[in-house]
Amino acid sequence: MSDVDGLYTSTSGSLTADRPRTKLDEDELGYRDFAEAVAAGLAGRAGNDGLVIAIHGKWGSGKTTAVNMAVDALERREAGKGEDERTIVVRFNPWWFSEQKDLTRAFFTELTASIGKRLSAGVRDGLRTMAKKVTGAGELVSSILAWTPAGPAAKQIAELVKAAGEEIADERSLDDVRSDLAKALEKEARSIVVIIDDVDRLPGDEARQIFRLVKSVADLPRVTYLLVFDRDIATRTLERPADADSPEWLEKIIQASFDLPPVAQADLNRLFLKRLNAIVGNAPVPDIVRWGNTFHGAVVPWLRTARDVGRLANALAMAWPAVRKEVDVADFVAIETMRLFEPRLYAFVRNHGHDLTGTEPNDSSREAREEFGAVLLANVEPERRKRAERALRYLFPRLDAIFANTWHGGDWRNAERERRITSKRRFLVYFSLGLGDGIISTAEMAALRASFTDPKATRRLVQGYVDQPRRAGGTRAAVLLDALMAEVDAELEGGDEAAARALLAAADLFLNAADGDRSPEGLPKIWAVSFAIDPLLNRLDAKTIATLLSDAIDGPSPRVATFFVTIMSGEHGRVGKEEAKPKAERRLSLTMVKRLEQRLAERVARDAQSGALIQQRDAASQIWAWERHAGAEPIKLWIEANLDTVGFAPWLMMTFTGEGTAHGFGDMVGKRIHTVSRESLETFVDVDRLAAIAEQRITNGVDQDKAAKHFLDGLQARF
Repeated sequence: MSDVDGLYTSTSGSLTADRPRTKLDEDELGYRDFAEAVAAGLAGRAGNDGLVIAIHGKWGSGKTTAVNMAVDALERREAGKGEDERTIVVRFNPWWFSEQKDLTRAFFTELTASIGKRLSAGVRDGLRTMAKKVTGAGELVSSILAWTPAGPAAKQIAELVKAAGEEIADERSLDDVRSDLAKALEKEARSIVVIIDDVDRLPGDEARQIFRLVKSVADLPRVTYLLVFDRDIATRTLERPADADSPEWLEKIIQASFDLPPVAQADLNRLFLKRLNAIVGNAPVPDIVRWGNTFHGAVVPWLRTARDVGRLANALAMAWPAVRKEVDVADFVAIETMRLFEPRLYAFVRNHGHDLTGTEPNDSSREAREEFGAVLLANVEPERRKRAERALRYLFPRLDAIFANTWHGGDWRNAERERRITSKRRFLVYFSLGLGDGIISTAEMAALRASFTDPKATRRLVQGYVDQPRRAGGTRAAVLLDALMAEVDAELEGGDEAAARALLAAADLFLNAADGDRSPEGLPKIWAVSFAIDPLLNRLDAKTIATLLSDAIDGPSPRVATFFVTIMSGEHGRVGKEEAKPKAERRLSLTMVKRLEQRLAERVARDAQSGALIQQRDAASQIWAWERHAGAEPIKLWIEANLDTVGFAPWLMMTFTGEGTAHGFGDMVGKRIHTVSRESLETFVDVDRLAAIAEQRITNGVDQDKAAKHFLDGLQARF
């Protein structure tokens, strides 16, 4: 993936936990100066009085990272001091302890265990005795066993504290115990910093207990409490009617407070892009400008904290492997951003692909467009609707017709080729984390291209897709044909000639009964096949085209070969009433065309005599090509000789019966109709005799395929 806005390579793209950083050198959010300032304050504060400091920051803003870095900075400052002079850092995270009645006991347990033997026996004994007094516990060991973090030292610590606690008399008052502890602390050369993090995650009662606890022990000398929490959340947590412990008493507990410095948006962007680059690697970015627009318009507005960055990066790391070769990077990052931060909008988009993909029809009413736009944005909170509108327009240009009264043209194949979310065929891949049977994967397309060196291999491969039925009906061959049409302009390693030869050999397989006669866009299926092959022919010289079509006439796809020969004949005005194209637009010379026509007529005549022709489900175009070159007489003789042969008459009826739809005024659904051109058919068949055979089949009850009924309906149809 190309670098954009400071994008650079990371060494790991794996899923990561929301893990705070611990060292100054790991700073990615611009907190180093803040951390060093906090460390300087802790190391150089005047006097020995107890102190309570608060660090405020929003959830996910990196408060713990900043505190960890402050501890690292403090350790670096004191690196030159002796062990007995360095600050002791005690960490207590009340969120780890679930029951509020044990929080105070857990706090003293952690404090005592962290200090260990680094301070005097007077301090250790004072802390244990105070713990027993404050908690009302006759024995501290049960608390230690329950709440000391797991590890091999847990039992030893518990036993030491129990033994020491049993030797301490409890006759003194709490004030006396506190006074003795204070005197012991004043004699120490070392200070204690107690970090209490994640207070804002606690339920209200537990948060009050922590603040009361700090208040009760806040004035111990040489002890600094560093409370880390979101001020707004803590204030709301402490608010309740008739409560003396209202948020105002926090001001009496905390002597100094600092707000975490805001993270520059550029730093958040850089952090995210670092993670993203490690996840997607060298995924192609077809349009670097569109990537930049999508990133800044549909991703950045929702990245407000380091936690936002981590959540989105983790979501991408989880989802990317399943779709990495099947989606556009910019679109996928944007839609995952929507999924995480605007789930209601995401759900609406997922269920309205038909209204968002492709291009907006110019005949849609302005009222209908505006109504849809209003319903779409109603899924976003009002203050975020403008940014959501901009993001949606980057993803789905069709929405410009709603929000900017602007229409975009363009070929649907571009969106499919670039695997954009705005492609109707590709849309669901972004929401299912899998391709299903309606998408041809990059690997499958690569296998098809690799087969072009051997036309027989290409035909075998396409046959495999014909043999794969889809859940929604039809076969995967139709899906493959769509993919071929979308990527026909792609550069092919084996060259256009090899690709054209291979596809001409396999082409008739796409014209199977299961997939019907029309593409999803309503095109005749043989036109869709031609759209996948014709651009290849256009890039070849006349001699090569003539050779390819000549070989195709004798190959396994005579129906498609007939179609292309007819196209070339039409360019010279040799088909029906079609006018000849200007000489510069004719791909073959007249001599070449006549040779192809003769060769095609000979092929059709051979297939007619061998019986191969009637094995084809639609041979009308071949019969007409035969008639254009050889005249009607040989066809008339062939039909006359076979009309009474079992199966021949029904096949002939189906071959020359067309199908279409008609709409009456106010109809929502078209009516299926059948057509037969009696005038054309009479050129080489007795239509009345064929009609009589059709009536007899119906009378005899042998018209299960309805060939006779449709033929007769077509004869009676009026246009």
